[in-house]
Amino acid sequence: MTDRPSRPSNSLGPYKLRPKDAEAFSISADDQARLCTYLGIDREAWNQVGSVTVDCFNWWGTEKYTGTHTGLAGKTILEVVLEEFDMYYAHLRIIDKKPNYGWLRNMYYSLGQQVMRQDPKYFAIYCALRPDQNTNLVSYPYYAKYIHKGDDTFFRHIDLNIEDLANSHRGANMIRGTVSLDNEKEDDCTMILPGMHKHIKEWNEVLTARGLSLDHRIQDSMFTSEDEKRFNTKWTPQPCQMGQVRVTLPHLPHGASGPAKGERRTMLPWFCGLHGDHGDRETLEVIGTWSDLYAAHRDMVATRLSPSGLANHYGAIPFAFPAAVALHGLGDLSDALVCRQRHDAFAVVWEKRLLLTGAKTDVDTFLEKWRKTAVNRVCEGFEVVKRAEMKIFGAKSYFYRKANNLPPADSDDDPNPDDDQAYGFEEPEAEGEGDIDALGGRWDGC
Repeated sequence: MTDRPSRPSNSLGPYKLRPKDAEAFSISADDQARLCTYLGIDREAWNQVGSVTVDCFNWWGTEKYTGTHTGLAGKTILEVVLEEFDMYYAHLRIIDKKPNYGWLRNMYYSLGQQVMRQDPKYFAIYCALRPDQNTNLVSYPYYAKYIHKGDDTFFRHIDLNIEDLANSHRGANMIRGTVSLDNEKEDDCTMILPGMHKHIKEWNEVLTARGLSLDHRIQDSMFTSEDEKRFNTKWTPQPCQMGQVRVTLPHLPHGASGPAKGERRTMLPWFCGLHGDHGDRETLEVIGTWSDLYAAHRDMVATRLSPSGLANHYGAIPFAFPAAVALHGLGDLSDALVCRQRHDAFAVVWEKRLLLTGAKTDVDTFLEKWRKTAVNRVCEGFEVVKRAEMKIFGAKSYFYRKANNLPPADSDDDPNPDDDQAYGFEEPEAEGEGDIDALGGRWDGC
């Protein structure tokens, strides 16, 4: 063997038979059209507006627990999810007396978020709408939003850099979604510029002529009343009902009014597409590699990069929430969506083929079985979360204090937060004042 040329059988090792090359799974435009019909998606509205609202998680409030734990009889995922929001909100810290603007930045791996990320129907919605027809999708772990009355929620934003998008189409396939857990009103919901995704290049030219450039934040001077007439669109509310999802093209400007008029809870799945050979260097749109996401989901921590591709500083948790419980056992496709399995594994491809190209009755049966399993696992997992949270936080536990009619515990801040010298910090000399570098680097988030 050392003297003869290499042969294909050399790579078989102890295997006797050579496997056939697996055919890569893909869907066609016709498959997408059929999926849209099955899912109740208005394709014309999607193409013209750049955003659609789809019923997806209504069953969270109707599908009841059917497992063996008698104390959980009749419980729903929605009940679990709403209490998780309250628990994480009770654990949310106010840093440097700065508001969180409704963001629940400590809630990354609640059971509700995990079951949302692994939901096959939600995955199918993305497959039906992605311009590139990519079905190798994984969920980027992102925090939730828990808005209370009076929160400063006004913003105008675009998820992609307009200049990059106009010149290279970078990130245009990375559609975005939001799950609503409340019945929203027109004066207190997300707003969009319908159809503006069709005018990105022209808008970029208009801004350049004004001496303006747009990264992510949209100032009033960037979209004026003249622009409304030029592009024949204006800021339009997009209220969702509980269980509905709003899916939007990444280059469609969006925002919200403010301050908030009531309570509003939302979650974001952030499905993004894999490109490459499924190795360590496989890219995930603009946010790193499959290995990056695999490690984040495994350890239940924040990712190295933010959805914009920049370093994740402001919204990153420093460690996993100690009472978080991993949600397993929902299926092979569900595992692939959170990086527990490869998308080219036979069992994963089999479930994708059934879900995305199968007969309606087969898909209905698949989803019904998946949901029954999901409800039971989420409800049982939540009992573990409650026990863990009380064990770990003791008398400061959310569940302990709730059971004893006590308000949430105070934050474990440093005893003398204003006494910086106690922590080895010295004021810079007079001539160095105003020079951030003189203080040892950037003051991000201070």
